[in-house]
Amino acid sequence: MIKDSKILCLSRAPLDYFGGIPAFCLNLYKNFGYKVTSYSYSIKKIKKTINRKYEYINEYVFPSELTFGTFAISLRYFLKIIKNNKKFKYIHLQYPDPFSAAAVLISKLFNPKLKIYVTWHAEIYKTYYLISPFLFIQDLIIFFVANKVIYFTPSHIKDSFLAKISFIKKKIVIIPNSIDINYVKNFFKSKGNSNFLKEKNKVNLLSIGRLVEYKGYQYAIKSLVNLKEDFLYNIIGEGPLKKELQNLIKILNLENRVKLLGEISETEKFLKLNDADIFLFPSITTSEAYGLVQLEAMCFELPIINTNLNNGVNFLAPPDVAITCQVRNINDLTNGIKSLVENESLYQDKVSRIKNNLKRFSIEDMINAYKNIFKLEL
Repeated sequence: MIKDSKILCLSRAPLDYFGGIPAFCLNLYKNFGYKVTSYSYSIKKIKKTINRKYEYINEYVFPSELTFGTFAISLRYFLKIIKNNKKFKYIHLQYPDPFSAAAVLISKLFNPKLKIYVTWHAEIYKTYYLISPFLFIQDLIIFFVANKVIYFTPSHIKDSFLAKISFIKKKIVIIPNSIDINYVKNFFKSKGNSNFLKEKNKVNLLSIGRLVEYKGYQYAIKSLVNLKEDFLYNIIGEGPLKKELQNLIKILNLENRVKLLGEISETEKFLKLNDADIFLFPSITTSEAYGLVQLEAMCFELPIINTNLNNGVNFLAPPDVAITCQVRNINDLTNGIKSLVENESLYQDKVSRIKNNLKRFSIEDMINAYKNIFKLEL
């Protein structure tokens, strides 16, 4: 019998939302072994609250009155957290999320026994510069009342200004983010000795992620200009930059070589990963704080070309595992692709390093670490 853990996870977006924080919450809780409730606000327009089951996750998705990218304002979501605060022993807050944090703080006032656990995903002060003083004050309060603050890597602690404050340091726990590697590997079909790209009729490049500025897709697309026509590039994901990227593809006459595939099913995504030869991860700012999709690419033994952000991106795929380029450097990206195609030993060396690198990550270790801080029996 699955026990009720009395954990409320605030996943920001719905659990089936493409990547990011919801994917982290789903990876953590779908095989958690305890019943967990998830509240989120809808990024897309819905009229009624959705209540559904994901494995042992009881999910509520609330309609939003206003949306700002991946942030939203939903009064029903806000009031539901406050109204039901005594139904839960733990609230697991994903940060940054100022709207959810406000609801959690009010809930804490009504229920001082409520335990708050914060997982830090990224710093946003530079992105929202005009309201950064307000955000900092709110962050300071939420971190002060939190029982534990979880960071994915030492570099995330280094990037977080709040982590340098002494009373917060005592609450910090490092738990590396992971995916269910064994599950994903089940979809991988070995390519045998056919990986020598120089002998292939076409080279398939792939990226996965939202079409937003910090992903750096514009630089990856431009890197194809100096590559032969047998280099093809697929990008999986939706986002506000779609039209701009479509225009760029047209201007560069790359319509036959670069495809924006939009959101696709998990099965279709795995098929694209199987067909790919190289995975591009060209992000340009620290808003890209981790890049978990790199682990998915590693499960399919794809050499990764990423950028030097000196954060969680390079923790997941360090320079000895990936080919790490300078940020916004089109020539670096082009040369990185060429080096993998023209040098079979380099390609195979990267594949070998990827296999060893995956051993650093375990979804079981991540789940047990969270159970431990929640004081749930292992």
